[in-house]
Amino acid sequence: QIRQNETARGQLEVRAPHDGFFLVGSTWQGEKIRVGMELWGGQSLGELPDLAEMEAKVWVLEAEAAGLAEGLDARVTLDAHPDVEIAGSVKTVQPIANPIERESPVKYFEVVLALERTDPATMKPGAQVHANIRVTEQDAALTVPNQAIFVEGGAPWVYVRDGGGFERRRVELGQRSVSRTVITDGIEAGDRVALADPEPDDAGGS
Repeated sequence: QIRQNETARGQLEVRAPHDGFFLVGSTWQGEKIRVGMELWGGQSLGELPDLAEMEAKVWVLEAEAAGLAEGLDARVTLDAHPDVEIAGSVKTVQPIANPIERESPVKYFEVVLALERTDPATMKPGAQVHANIRVTEQDAALTVPNQAIFVEGGAPWVYVRDGGGFERRRVELGQRSVSRTVITDGIEAGDRVALADPEPDDAGGS
């Protein structure tokens, strides 16, 4: 009877193929698996990742994802070690943006970054990181806040200060972020532009 019980107990053990940190799994609702919880057959209880080569998973706001693509250079810093910066590159980009919080409509692209090196002494599975992804680089650029740009008939323009008033000026647009837009032609450095319509009574001015 003792031998039978020992054999049965041994069958309850799951031996990992290597040492490491065991990451407890979650249910489809995002709740961490805990003792006494009812689970489904085949459901993953957790993971035991190989720490020899780690990657970083980050989320990029949909509104700021213009130009995001595989192969772009990236820099990753660890929240727990802000003085540690690790170079990397974009490995994969999720094709469709999705919310990361069930109650929020804000969407993000999931991005996986390949890292040039792994340091198990400072890098732990599930640790929080911040990443900067270099989409493009320019030595100099002329930009204006997005709210300064008006569009009429598909043509963009801005209001430029001219003496005591403002004049409309057609502009050519370059790259655009969530807050600013590059102007490639139409205005020069030093020009003062209006951030709101100075002619609100003009039906075509907004």
